[in-house]
This record gives sequence, C-alpha cells and structure tokens, in this order.
Amino acid sequence: MGIKNADILTATEVLVETLSLESNNKAELIAAPAAAVAATPQAPDPAFTFSDARLHSPSKVQVTFGDGTSWLFHSGWLIDSCRGQLDEGLNRNATLSAVTAQFFNGGTVKPSDAESVTVTEGGDAITVKFAGAFQDDFTASFLRSYAPIVAKALNGEQPEYFTKNPLNASESYELWDKTLAVPTFQYADLAVEGTEYVRYCHAVVSPGVAIVQGMPDDDDATGKVVSDSIAQWFGKLMQHPERDTNHWLISSQGYTAKGNSQGYNLGNVEMNPAYNTNLRLLNHTDQVSYGGPGFLLAFHCVTGSGINSVVDGFKVAEIMRIEHPEFFTALCKPTSFGRRISHYRQPIDQHVFEPIFTLDSYGKVVRVRFNEILRGPIAMPFEEFEEYFAAVKKFVELANSDELSLEKTLQKGECIVFNNWRAMHGRKTAGPTRIIVGGTVALESFKSKMRLVFDKSADAKTLKDRIGVPEAVLAKMMNRNEMQIIR
Repeated sequence: MGIKNADILTATEVLVETLSLESNNKAELIAAPAAAVAATPQAPDPAFTFSDARLHSPSKVQVTFGDGTSWLFHSGWLIDSCRGQLDEGLNRNATLSAVTAQFFNGGTVKPSDAESVTVTEGGDAITVKFAGAFQDDFTASFLRSYAPIVAKALNGEQPEYFTKNPLNASESYELWDKTLAVPTFQYADLAVEGTEYVRYCHAVVSPGVAIVQGMPDDDDATGKVVSDSIAQWFGKLMQHPERDTNHWLISSQGYTAKGNSQGYNLGNVEMNPAYNTNLRLLNHTDQVSYGGPGFLLAFHCVTGSGINSVVDGFKVAEIMRIEHPEFFTALCKPTSFGRRISHYRQPIDQHVFEPIFTLDSYGKVVRVRFNEILRGPIAMPFEEFEEYFAAVKKFVELANSDELSLEKTLQKGECIVFNNWRAMHGRKTAGPTRIIVGGTVALESFKSKMRLVFDKSADAKTLKDRIGVPEAVLAKMMNRNEMQIIR
C-alpha cells in the first residue's frame, strides 16, 4: 500500500510515535485491536535507577544505571539542565542559570565544574555538588532518557526502547495511496485518554486523515459542535484575524440560509473559489499564505453530502525525490503564496515566501505547502525558471493522479480531520444542500494537548523534570511509549 521511507519524517511524528502501541508501522497501529494503552503507565523500568555514580573529572560525571549501561555527562550540561533552577512558575530562574547568573550576582560567574556526586537513598536520583556550593538532584528517569542524546556511552548495548526515536531519527513509516482504508471512529467512543482516542490522535498525524461518525447535530450550522469537539480532542481552533468566529462555513445553500456568524461580506464571498461549491478544488493544503499554517484541519458536514479527494503529500514528495530528484530539489526552494481576501468586512492581504517542501535540519520533509489558486509569480532566477515550472507541473500531476488520490464521501454527521502539513485535500463535488463548518488547530495547541493528557498520569513530584523536554525524551521519561505522537 505504499513505500516505506526513511528520508521523510513528519514534523509531528513523536507525540503519534509516543501515543504508540509500540509499533513502528502506523498502518498496523491504526488497524490494531483496542489495547489499553492510555489508561495505565507501563511497569517501572529498572533502567530508571542508579547502581553507581562518580566524579570522572571536574568537567565530567560518570553514572551507571540499573540496566547496566554507563554514561559520561558533561558537568556543564548537568548544571545547565538542573531542575532546581526552575522557579515556582516553572520558568528558568535567570539568577540561578549558569548562563546569566553573573548579571544578577555582582558579576560572579557561576562555576560549572562538579566537586562530588552521590547516589541518593533508594537509587532513584543522584546529588551533584558543583563548585561554588550549589547542588541539585537529578532523577534516574531524567538522565537515562537524555543519555542517548547528550551523554557518551561507556559500555553496554542500548535497549531498543531507548534507541527508538532519538531526536534525529529517520524512522520509517507507511506512505499511502488511493487504497488507504481511511481510519474511522465513532464520536461516542472518543473519551479523552481512552483507547480509541489514542488511536484517533495517531491517525490524524499518520496517515494524516481520519473520519468521526455520529457527530451531534448542528442543524443551524453554528459551528459549536466542531469547535467544542476539536477543542476537547486536540486544542482550540485557530482564530482568524477578521472572522468573527474561530470556524469557517462553506455552503451549497448560499450564505444567508444559516445566518452569517462568520462576518462574511455576502456580496463577495462566492468570488472565492473555496466558497463557491459549484467549482472543483484540486488537492491542496490550507492556509498556505500563513507563516505558520494550521497543523490539523477539521470540517464537520452538518447537512447534505459531498465527495472529497485526499492524497498523501509525503508520498508525492517521495516519488519526486526518487524519480525526479532535480524537481524535488527545486520544490525545496521558496516561492510565493498570497491572496487578497475580500469576502470579510475588512480585506486582508497576505503573502509568504516559503517552499512547497519544507525540510528539517536533517533533510527530512516536515511540511507540504501548496494551493494553486494562491500561488504567486515564480520568483526564480532566469536560469532556474524552466526546471522549477516543470517541477510544479509534475507535482500537481502527481498530487491529483488517480493512482495516488483517493475519494471519500462525507455525509451529514461526519467530521473529517486532516494533517494539514501532510494530507492534501480537494473537493470533487458538493451536494445541493451540503454545509460544512470547520477550522484549523495550531501545532503548538495539539502538542500542548497531548502533553497535558498524558501528564495527568505522571508523578506530580517529578513535574519539573518534564518541563521543556522534547516529546521523544518525555515518552521515555514517563515510561509511556504509547504517548509518542509528535517530534
């Protein structure tokens, strides 16, 4: 059903790698039986104890964990990362930070050399005393989870649990085509923290499209059902700068039948192809003219029905990387997207200069951004135009091909959610009574929701350990491999 690819990594893959049934195969995850993954943390890991700790040198601390592995940490990393410098508001206290303390303490630079290290009673933490009489405790779960990333391994092979999903992992996952069985859920089963909710959170990230059936009625198209549901599941919908609500409404019945709570200029709204349901929309991502497009896109069919198309933008990128590498490279260069929106009471003029394929620092595709109707003039040098223009045409051809793009009929009472950084969607047809309401969720809101959901089951005494920690590390620290959804 698709190629496995180690060179494309979604910007979002840990906190669904970390909500995981310990499966590297996202298709297996979606099809897996409902196991109790969200309610109960895994058993305590013996790795989260210290069997030994000693001063290697003033600048290095050596520790051995209960799993037999030994590691060398920089003393400077320890003092810079110590949790004791977080204040009651869980912010780094600048007067205690080794980087800024001299600005608050009469110009005295805070030493980063260690003087001694001891294992605390019970073996679940070490106390490190630094030069200058400052000391702090470090839990085994905190240091063991960070060790593969920041420390030097001295002996022993790493257990798979700790080597899986390091911060720069190019972990493979399933790309998909028109044969994808779109994950489908029942509204009544999506209690937050329940098993189906965990699977749902995985699905909206990878494969990046999921449908919820049995949504409550919203016959007046108020948008309250989708707004409240998405807020409960993933975080609040993003607020548009000129829309009165945090959701949009697209109607085949015109824009007065169900009121006008969005603040549309009714004389102009159908001039926007997205709002004119008589027109087909090719596969695209939403908010391409935003600096930070919404990560999730949801819409609820409140009446009628319509046929939507969906394609895996990451698979399109992978095909281009393999079969047309010069085109792939071209589409990693920035181009113009923008629009003048005239269907709100106040017009908006937007423009960004961003690539179609956004790469991370390891060269992995983390976002696809494309909407032909919002694409501006190609701002490429004369010598590069022909290749870039050919690349755009090949991209559009693949993104709308019958081999890759699937069709899905959305009925009244169904809500579809897309990973707007990966899954491109389009409109094939809209029935004469169809009304959909929807909106987007920022990546930051989604990540926050996932972290807070799983934090409920964590030890309150180690809260400081979890502040400012990447999800790949957090999953291991909390011994909750199933929460690993977002990188």
